[in-house]
Amino acid sequence: MSGSNGSNGARSAASTGRTVAEIVAAQVSAGRSRVAVVDGDRTLTYAALEARANVLAHHLRRHGAERDRTVALVLPRSADLVIAVLATLRSGAACVPVDPAVPVERVAATLADARPCAIVTRRGLAARMPRGAWHVVALDRDGAEIERHPTSAPDGACRPSDVVYLVYGPASASRPEREDITHASLLKRVLWQHATVHVTPGDRAPLMSSSAFDAVVWEIWPYLTAGASLHVPDDVTCMDPEALRDWLVAQDVTVAFAATPMAERLLALPWPTARRLRALLTSADPLSHRPARASFALGWEPLAERAQVVHVPRDHPSLVLRHVGPIARPMAADVVGAAEAPRSAA
Repeated sequence: MSGSNGSNGARSAASTGRTVAEIVAAQVSAGRSRVAVVDGDRTLTYAALEARANVLAHHLRRHGAERDRTVALVLPRSADLVIAVLATLRSGAACVPVDPAVPVERVAATLADARPCAIVTRRGLAARMPRGAWHVVALDRDGAEIERHPTSAPDGACRPSDVVYLVYGPASASRPEREDITHASLLKRVLWQHATVHVTPGDRAPLMSSSAFDAVVWEIWPYLTAGASLHVPDDVTCMDPEALRDWLVAQDVTVAFAATPMAERLLALPWPTARRLRALLTSADPLSHRPARASFALGWEPLAERAQVVHVPRDHPSLVLRHVGPIARPMAADVVGAAEAPRSAA
C-alpha cells in the first residue's frame, strides 16, 4: 500500500478481508519515521507505536488474549490507550474500553459482562479494579517485563466476522447495554470516513472523546489506517470551546470530532482564516439549531439511516456531519458530500 494514499489502501484491504491492524502495519512499512501519536511531550512514530504495541500484544497472549477472548482497557485518552488498543487487536482479542472516571460499580458491571482475560491499566488505577479471573497489567508498573517480548507482531490472524470491540452504552450499572463490533464493520466505518472527509497521511486528528465512548473508535482507526497522526489535548482544553479552538488551530488539526454540544459551541466562535481544520464531525445528539451565520446551507443524505450535513463558510470548518446509525450496522462506504447542492440559509 502506498504511503501517499491511505484511503485506497484501506479499500484494497476490504476486498481481501484484512483488518485495520494489518492496514496500520502496512502504514508502518510505508513510513516508519512518520508521526503517529502526539501526547503532550510524548511523540510516537509509526515504528515506535508498532514496536510498543507488539511487545504488549505478546504479553497479553501470555495471559490468555486470543480470538474469542476480550481485554479490558481502563485507560484515559492517551498514547498508552492507542498502544493498548493496537496491542489488543494484534493479540487477536476484542477490546473493551472502560472510562477510568466512571464509578467503580459501573466498571465492575462492565467487567462482569465482558469477562476479560486481562485488564490493561496504570498503577494508580489498578487498585480500583475489582477482583476477578483476569490478570491486571499496569503499563507503568510492568514495563520491564513487557519490554522483554519481541517487537515483531504475534502470529495468527482474525477473521472479518470476529468481534473487535465491545462498546458499552449508557445504562444502569447493574445491566450495561453492549454493542459488539466486528472487524468487518469497523473497516466499513473506516472506509466511510476515508471517503467522506478524504483522509490522507498529511492529516492531523485529535483524540478528544472519552476512552469508553464509541466515538473514540473512529477517532483512532480512520487516521492510523491512512498514515495520519493523532494528537491528544488535555482535559481542561477539551472542556473549554475557546481553548479547544485555539489548540486545534495551534496543532494544525485538519479533521476533528466533537460531541454535539461542543460542536455547536465551536461553530458559534470566530475562526482564523489561517486554520487548517476542514472537517468537523459530530454525533450523539441532533444539532439543536442552525448556527447563527448568514451563509450556511443544509443538506440531507442517507448514511446507513441518515446524516445531517452542514456546510460552513470559509471562516469555519467546512463540514459538520451527524451520523445517526451505530457503526455495527451495515454502512455504505462510497458516500461523499451532500445529497443536494448548498443553498443559502434564511
